[in-house]
Amino acid sequence: MTACALAACGPGPTPETPQPGEAGGASTSDGGATASAGSGATAAGSKLDENRRAFMDGCEKGGPETKPFCECAWAEMRSAIGDAKMGGQGPDEKDIVDTHPRVMSACKDKMPEPAVKQGFLTGCVAERAEMTPYCECSWAEFRKRFSAADLGDGEVVKTEKFAQARADVTKACGSKISEKVVKEGFLKACARDPKLDKFCGCAWDELRKLAGPAEIEAGLVDRDKVTTTLDKACGKHRPAGMTPAPAGPSGKAPAK
Repeated sequence: MTACALAACGPGPTPETPQPGEAGGASTSDGGATASAGSGATAAGSKLDENRRAFMDGCEKGGPETKPFCECAWAEMRSAIGDAKMGGQGPDEKDIVDTHPRVMSACKDKMPEPAVKQGFLTGCVAERAEMTPYCECSWAEFRKRFSAADLGDGEVVKTEKFAQARADVTKACGSKISEKVVKEGFLKACARDPKLDKFCGCAWDELRKLAGPAEIEAGLVDRDKVTTTLDKACGKHRPAGMTPAPAGPSGKAPAK
């Protein structure tokens, strides 16, 4: 529903890895793929160190303290994908996605807490400096319930345990959020066409009757209730043929 809806200003990205097509991602078109078995092995060996260096350069953008995590990630990917590809064209996007659960299971405890926290705060605050007190509070509350490693793991963020924690964190930190900032973000996302201004203004007023700014920001409003309420109270203001973005700065739908 909102900019922080995924994880109530939740975990930021893990240390970066190179994208396919970058050096170390899909480094060359030949890479031993069309060579004979013998020459392919030679090509793989000759590019393995080069691809590893490129991978590490991308992964360590989070800072030198991310090196242990990055080394672990490379080792896990190499074990899963094999030297022929890791030393040839390098891992592609599918490889990175497919090996992510394995990498996180083996390596997440090596992620430095400062890097995880910075990713969390970057995603939470975004371009809204006024959100900083709320985001700092949210991080502190989440850390009472989860390790930094878990807060950097997207699979943990999807769990019911995290969903319940998000509601508790929102309640604990709600007083630190600025209603003005939440409203501005809501209206910006909702009224992507000036013709929707009146509908979106009405929608905000109705949402505020159902929940506080922190709950709206975190997406903790029942989707069905919101839909029914807005259709009844604000439907007359919706221009024919136009559908506003779901409530909230990021356009995500409210929680069920």
